[in-house]
Amino acid sequence: MITDLIEGRLDLARSLGADLALKAKGDVAATVRQFTAGRGADAVILTAGAAEPVAQALEYVRDGGMINIFAGTPPRSSVPLDINRIYHREITILGSYSSSPLELREALGLLTQGAVRVEDLVTHRLPLTALPHAVELARRREALKVFITMEGLWRR
Repeated sequence: MITDLIEGRLDLARSLGADLALKAKGDVAATVRQFTAGRGADAVILTAGAAEPVAQALEYVRDGGMINIFAGTPPRSSVPLDINRIYHREITILGSYSSSPLELREALGLLTQGAVRVEDLVTHRLPLTALPHAVELARRREALKVFITMEGLWRR
């Protein structure tokens, strides 16, 4: 299951096999509960850099579930969390910043073996000289992943 504000990303998730792709508006928690027969999500992975999704994750996750925070929030922002809800529902909250060298090696192996499909995630291919444009595309949320090429940089 995935939630996002951008319809194109939801379409991509569906094409990659997501069982449920929801617009991150309205009562998403009710849909999650319905989809999971009242249980809630086993795990929630947050990749949105905002405070509101962190609090929303508590609504999506099941008792005894896990929330992985894989994105920071803007500087000096705060996230109101009811610690008693986390405690009584036995929710685990983890933070992840980056992959370890071992995880990167494993990921590269999966990519080279073709075990993981990532080509569909690349929405733009631009030369290094267009890096400012690539950053702007990402800021405007018009690109999912931009592949920067080094074409023409090395001459023999």
